[in-house]
Amino acid sequence: MATELDSREQSALSSLAQIQAALVAELERAGLGHLQDRIPDQLTSHEMQTDPFDGSQTFSGEWRSSSGTKLGSVLIHQGGQVFAEFDVLVPHPTDERWFVEGVTTWGTQERLKSELKLLPALGA
Repeated sequence: MATELDSREQSALSSLAQIQAALVAELERAGLGHLQDRIPDQLTSHEMQTDPFDGSQTFSGEWRSSSGTKLGSVLIHQGGQVFAEFDVLVPHPTDERWFVEGVTTWGTQERLKSELKLLPALGA
């Protein structure tokens, strides 16, 4: 069982670059490519979590700043579903009505989709 968990964890870690690339591609599409260096190459922490209902395994990881502030997270479920988000917190580069809270990626590793998380700008 431990070897199987280690294998799942290693598989999840190896797919992290693809997930990060999807986050960066969305930033670039929005004109925010200069922020891609904010997403660290390595997770600050990660662990395997067991769903108490069905016993499935989920890889859970976090990116944190040097001061410990959570910057983003990634979940990779046993069935292959992915969800990742990373805080950006900047005004929208082309539409002053919006503030970019973050960028998200979801789907399966074979078919990831991404979008910005937008909030109405103050005073808009």
